[in-house]
Amino acid sequence: MRGQDLLTALADELRSIAPELVQAYDAGSEAGASSHAYVTTVGRLSEAAGYVGLAGVQRLCACVLENLAHLDGSDADERVLVRPFFTEWARLLESHLRDAGSPAPIDDLLRHFGGGWVPLPLEDDALAALRTELEAANGIGAALDQEDDAAVERHNSF
Repeated sequence: MRGQDLLTALADELRSIAPELVQAYDAGSEAGASSHAYVTTVGRLSEAAGYVGLAGVQRLCACVLENLAHLDGSDADERVLVRPFFTEWARLLESHLRDAGSPAPIDDLLRHFGGGWVPLPLEDDALAALRTELEAANGIGAALDQEDDAAVERHNSF
C-alpha cells in the first residue's frame, strides 16, 4: 500500500469513528464516568498510528486519554464545557492526514490541544514537539511510497 494511501486509510477510519467518539463521550457523561468505549476506540487508533510510525498521532491520542482520565466524572458542567475538545479533535486530525503537507491543519490541531477548554493543555515545548511529529507525517507517507517502489523494483528484477 502506498504511503499516502495509508494516511488516507487512517483518515477514513477517523471519519468513521468520529460519531462513535461523540456518542461514547456523551454516554460517559450520563454514566458519570469516562466511557470505556471512548478509551478503547482512541487506543485502537493510537495502535494503528504506531504501526506506520505516526508519533504525532500517538501523542494526540495519549493527550486525549490523559485529559479524559483527568475529568471529574461527577462534574456534569465540566464535561459539557470540555466536550468540544473530546468531540472535535478527530475531525481536525482527519483533515491533517488528508493533507499532511499543509501547515493549516497542523496549526488547527496545535490550537485545539494547546488552549481553549482543554483540561490539561499541552505546554509550549510539547506543542513544538507535536508540530515536528505532525510535519513528519508527510515524510513518512513519502518514505513508505519509496519503500513500495523499491520492493516492486526488486520483485521485477527477478
